[in-house]
Formats: sequence, C-alpha cells, structure tokens
Amino acid sequence: MKSEPFRTRAMRPLVAAVICAFALPLGGPPAASGYQLVGGATFRWPPQLDAVPYWVANRDDNWMTVEDVVTETRAAMNTWDQIAQADLTLSYQGLTNQRPFDFFDRTNTVGFSTREHLRELGLSEATLSVTSWLNFVGTGHIAESDILVNPAFNWTDTPERGGWDYRSLMVHEVGHFLGLGHSNVGRDAGDGLLAGSAIMWPYSFGSMSSLGRTLTDDDIAGISVLYPGPARETGAISGIVRRDGVGVSHAHVTAFEPHAGHTVGAWADAAGRFELGGLVPGRYVVRANPIPETHPAGAYFFSHAVVDRDFQVTILPRFVVVRRDEATEVEIEVLP
Repeated sequence: MKSEPFRTRAMRPLVAAVICAFALPLGGPPAASGYQLVGGATFRWPPQLDAVPYWVANRDDNWMTVEDVVTETRAAMNTWDQIAQADLTLSYQGLTNQRPFDFFDRTNTVGFSTREHLRELGLSEATLSVTSWLNFVGTGHIAESDILVNPAFNWTDTPERGGWDYRSLMVHEVGHFLGLGHSNVGRDAGDGLLAGSAIMWPYSFGSMSSLGRTLTDDDIAGISVLYPGPARETGAISGIVRRDGVGVSHAHVTAFEPHAGHTVGAWADAAGRFELGGLVPGRYVVRANPIPETHPAGAYFFSHAVVDRDFQVTILPRFVVVRRDEATEVEIEVLP
C-alpha cells in the first residue's frame, strides 16, 4: 500500500482541510520502523464522542456482495475497536446510498465507488484505496472521514483462493480513519510483506494473503497514544536526535525490547524531538535512522517539511529502561 504525498486544500470554515492517504500495491523500498500520528495527538475523533459512527456504501463489487462487504468492514473496524489499551468505540450504522468522498454529508462512508468516480477525483486506477479526513479548524479533531476502495481489483474475503484480501486492506485504512499515518515496521519479502510487519506499513501484503488482518505492537502503541485507555500500562522514551549539536529534522527512532520482542517506532519533529509512547515496561535497544533514499518524504506526510537524510544509523550503546507511567529521556548523537 504505497503512499503518495497527501493533499490539502482550504474548505468551509467548519473544517481546515481535506487530507487523503493513498494506498498502492507493494513496491520496493527497504525496511525501517515507526508508527505515525498524522497531525499530532489532537488529530483524532473528538473525545466527547461516545462512539464513532460509520456507514457502508450500498454497492456491490464484481467479486463481493454488499453483505460480504458489510461483514468484512465490520470485522476490520472491530480489530481496532477491541484493543484493550485504547479507549475507542466504532459503531456500524447500516447501509447508505452516499458515495465515499461525498464531502460534508455528515456520513462516514466506507466501501466501493466507481471507476468513473475515481477519475473524477483524479485518482489512479493503480490506487488500492484512499482515506480522506475533514477536520475542525479550532481543535484539529476529525469531523468526517471516508474510505474509498477501488473496484478495479479482485477483492475477496477468502484470499487463499485468489484475489486481494478486502479485510487486510480495510484494517490498514481504518488505522488512517482513526488518525494514524504510515509505519515502517516491516519486512519486505520481494513479492509481499512477512508476518510481523505493521498493519500501517505503507505497502500491502500482496494478493492471496491475509497476513494484514492482525495488529502488531507498533500499531497498538500508535492507537493507544491517540486514544489512551484505562488498560494502558505503558511508559515512554522521549528525547532528541542531534548531529553536531543540532536537532535532526524528522529522524526516525525505534525501540526494541528483545525479551518480549516488542518493536515500536516514531518520527522526530523538525527540531529533532521525539516521543515513543505506548511502550510496555522493559529494557529497550534504541536506534535512530534516516528515511531511506528510496522512500519519498510524502509517504510519511512530510511533503511540506525538510527531511534530514544525511546521517548514519546510530544505536545507543546502552539499554534504555522503560517504567510504567514514566518517560525516560535520552539524547542520540548521530554522525553525518
């Protein structure tokens, strides 16, 4: 599910922008790591909402009935809804005749549209799916979100028989629907991703695979930071990445707990500051690395920022201890 740079344009006073997260089939960049919050911790559904409502577009696909689409969409939504560490409820409201990307209709519509509609929106037929958000100007909270799935692909609920797994695609898009950007915790096998790769990795697991149905520690950490729940017994690692005493813009930082096998990553801001939240207590190996040259900055929603790639991968020479409800501060000095 490769991402293109998101697009932003001015809208009515209610909302600040339309932002689109694109998904394309597997491409060839190497692995790195990290969950991402698209617009920071405030880019989420308003906390006063008892439940986030969504509707499924009343449209058959060439390979899936509306009933199949509803079943698989609800299963994908429930994958995120059932995370104990997150305070989050998603509520299915039924079928709608609205299309995904009919903006300002107060309907969070999920499902298929038509090829003609994709062309109207200026989207390539190579795009697997697109998620859009409208957000409130004052708070940054999400006001409306739609997920559009491209009918040009042979979607299925039984990918082992052939075709693209609708549920895997939808689990990824629901992460965007909730406010997550792209992770880079993944392992590329050449024609797909391997087990253990984050759902929010911006590439698909390939056709005939259902590996993308299960959330990883990285996905869970990201959503628990956005929607912290009472069951979240975690800590954090925060700090700064510097080169020659100057903060490194949008460095990537990964924390790996070898005993439990937890891997969680996040991106530094333009000044090199970062925070890795949602970490279970333990002793972590911490690493900083640049975005690989083959990754476009827009794949991580950095299209309007200067991304510093001119430094070496650096591993802290000591374990970093994470305790519950505490943030451990570190400084990472990297070499050019």
